[in-house]
Amino acid sequence: MIVSSKYIISIDPMAFEPKRFYIYLFTIIPGLVIIILSYFHLIEN
Repeated sequence: MIVSSKYIISIDPMAFEPKRFYIYLFTIIPGLVIIILSYFHLIEN
């Protein structure tokens, strides 16, 4: 857990801030979901 948190901090210092982390969480994950859903939608068509 400590290693992963240090790894995240080394990538993006702003991600260490909890509020910033939740902003990333609520922007990146819905984006990925939309991409995945649109990808499967293209496969069906």
